[in-house]
Amino acid sequence: MDKDNNEFFEYKKPFKFNKLCMAFKDDCNILSKLEKNQLPSDVMLLDGFNQKFIQNILPEGLESLYLGDIKQELVIGSILYTVKNVYLFDGFNQKLIPAVLPKGVKSLFIGDIKQKLIIGSIPNTVRSVYLEDGFNQKLAPAILPEGVESLDLGDIKQELINGSIPKTVTKVVVSKKFKYQIKPYVSNKVQTTGKIKIHWEKFY
Repeated sequence: MDKDNNEFFEYKKPFKFNKLCMAFKDDCNILSKLEKNQLPSDVMLLDGFNQKFIQNILPEGLESLYLGDIKQELVIGSILYTVKNVYLFDGFNQKLIPAVLPKGVKSLFIGDIKQKLIIGSIPNTVRSVYLEDGFNQKLAPAILPEGVESLDLGDIKQELINGSIPKTVTKVVVSKKFKYQIKPYVSNKVQTTGKIKIHWEKFY
């Protein structure tokens, strides 16, 4: 941890490999002082992060963004188009109006977020959605957009309904904690498998 209360640590991604990630609790001003070859590809904004999302607050080339209970609202342009993976941790409490998540996002991990998702919250470029343990929202039709191909379901707290899963989904992975029926909501052509879920670790 540096004098500005920023944390630095090695962490293990739940789906790929080990790499350096920078995590920030208050602000991320230090990023503007780093050389281009020192900039991280992954950034975590932890609970209590309280810096306005002005232009260029996050580094160009950012690939993965992890958001906790941040205190400033996200606006269109807050998240760079280079970001491919977005994690919304338990406690995330900002509205996701359409276009806040940019078109470049391919994978979206969602925990027990506090604001309701609306149609358009998730861009149609997203191919993989992971609803983690504690997700507690009714998945109305079109919340998950056409274009999603893979869906992972953890211990979500509300049952699926007709139309929850878009027709473009070809694979559904359910954890052992998933309590509800899945077959009524997917076609027989969809590959449905079970596995022990590997969840993100909290560092705050």
